Amino acid sequence: MESYQDIYNEVEKIRKDLSEYIHYLRKTNKKLAEAERDYRKKLSLMILQLHTEGYTGTIQGKEYETDSVAWTTCWDLARGLPEVAKLRFRRDIAKGEKESTKQKIFQTKKEMDYLVSELEAIRRGE
Repeated sequence: MESYQDIYNEVEKIRKDLSEYIHYLRKTNKKLAEAERDYRKKLSLMILQLHTEGYTGTIQGKEYETDSVAWTTCWDLARGLPEVAKLRFRRDIAKGEKESTKQKIFQTKKEMDYLVSELEAIRRGE
């Protein structure tokens, strides 16, 4: 059985770690917001450009050139363009990073709760 001081030291270390994870979560929130902003701006621009200027390029090895693209098609076509897909990928990575950080915070809180309950049990003489 660990001593009261050992458990207390672990709690303090976990508290410090938790603070760092929360700080990191703030950074990932900002990173996600920036990635979302960049993706949406580029997507909107490409949708408008496809509709007004058309599309010239290759899709699955076949050359295409159009004067204008229907609004209903612009959305799907724009999301498949490499420059838009790259930004969406960055956004999705940022979402995953945010979620994994939130899970690490949750796990760390549970671990700290367990250790605090052990400290309380030691104080009560259990």
